[in-house]
Amino acid sequence: MATQPSVSSAHPLPEASIVEDNGTGVSRSSLIEPPDKIVGILVPLTGRAASLGEAMLNAAQMAVFDSFDETSRLIIQDTKGTPEGAEDAARFVLAEGARVIIGPLFNTSVRAVAPLVRSARVPTIVFSNDRSVAGDGIYVFGFTPEQEVRRILTFAASKGRACRIALVPANAYGKAVSTAFTSNRKEDWSAQGIEMFSPDGSNITEVVKELAARHVSDGLTNALECLLIASGGDQLRAIATRLPYYDVNMASLQLLGTALWQSDRIGKEPALRGGWFASPATGTFDKFSLNYNVAFNSRPPFRTALAYDAVSLIGQLISKPSISDGVDQFRE
Repeated sequence: MATQPSVSSAHPLPEASIVEDNGTGVSRSSLIEPPDKIVGILVPLTGRAASLGEAMLNAAQMAVFDSFDETSRLIIQDTKGTPEGAEDAARFVLAEGARVIIGPLFNTSVRAVAPLVRSARVPTIVFSNDRSVAGDGIYVFGFTPEQEVRRILTFAASKGRACRIALVPANAYGKAVSTAFTSNRKEDWSAQGIEMFSPDGSNITEVVKELAARHVSDGLTNALECLLIASGGDQLRAIATRLPYYDVNMASLQLLGTALWQSDRIGKEPALRGGWFASPATGTFDKFSLNYNVAFNSRPPFRTALAYDAVSLIGQLISKPSISDGVDQFRE
């Protein structure tokens, strides 16, 4: 393992929030002995999102060296990127005596582990953007769609842009974005529109074509002037490239996005240039990214900073005399 650099109070995502609203995987080696204060972390190291899981584990290791004392130990378990794997991983770390659990990723995995951790009264920080999974000892750590949508619409309004149309995936994330979008635009219900595409992106071409047909006209009364796209990666690029293909005037169109837009490659797509999207301040993340690159010789994905912050937070909390009081002391 690479020598870890010092990362002093980097806080890569200062606006991240903890929200409370409402067969066993292969054991990875423990990082610190003795096991007086055991923390479990559940990330996908195989299967779905394994590359992200490995990067989050790297970030967690950085935080351990920065924030854990000699009486604390981190137990790492592979969720395999599935609800079943997450449940097995949670059972393992609970059996090992974990006082706090960090993870898993994905709402379906969170829901799978929820009954176990609540029954054991073990506080659990999950990496999710869905407020509905929070509560009764489960804490959402990260940016929620409500925060992102409110931030980008407020910014756009300050620049004289009123966004009345959102393009979202037909899943839980898309529903959350839609709710936030309509809530923030409630003063102008008649002009709002939510367009949905399949979560796998299979019908993006048809959806964009229909959207463009309704808003491309000889006059200006029906022109598409602002569009919020709640997607990232290949799906975002597919949407962006099809807009000009179907004769949308990109010179007059302002594109808005959520944190899913965050990518080193986003500026390489001409149709996305000039777009605005919600994201944390770059300075603190850049500092974290630099230290990560020194340690692991690669640039970290955006979400890895959440793992660093979550493990750092727990390291500071468990340095207190006791966390044996469970959820009540964790709230403090």
